[in-house]
Amino acid sequence: RRYTEKLIGDIFNGPIEQIQASAVEVARVAGQGEDARMALFHSEVLEALKSICAREIDARTQSTGALAIAALASDFATNLVSEPYIYQDFQDAARDNGVIELLAPLLMSWNPETQSAAACALANLLYKHPLNRKHFASLKSSKALVPLLFSVIP
Repeated sequence: RRYTEKLIGDIFNGPIEQIQASAVEVARVAGQGEDARMALFHSEVLEALKSICAREIDARTQSTGALAIAALASDFATNLVSEPYIYQDFQDAARDNGVIELLAPLLMSWNPETQSAAACALANLLYKHPLNRKHFASLKSSKALVPLLFSVIP
């Protein structure tokens, strides 16, 4: 719990290098299994990651935040060997907290790394989730996702 609180504090208050490192660490911890994802989910990690995907943040930091969100939602976009995990509670929370609307415009970023990270995150948030898919389809920038996924997913 303290470790999670430290990560969140670093994302909200740290220098840019620490923010990026903490977001990468969130993604790593999320990959450790369901218990780790649940512990992160029941903290303020979603709000912290959402804050670094904002438009006024630099592209590299946006990318690390989007990839951490992706890792918390599912591993659909990066899993090539087994059945992907899905964390539907996180997918629901992301939709309810405006994360889909926040990530969608990043699909049209000037930075390919940010585009790729947003595509990955959105693919994981939409994976096997009809309500999120319908919500995303209603957004203007949704048409940019499919071409990006073909360039991101091997």
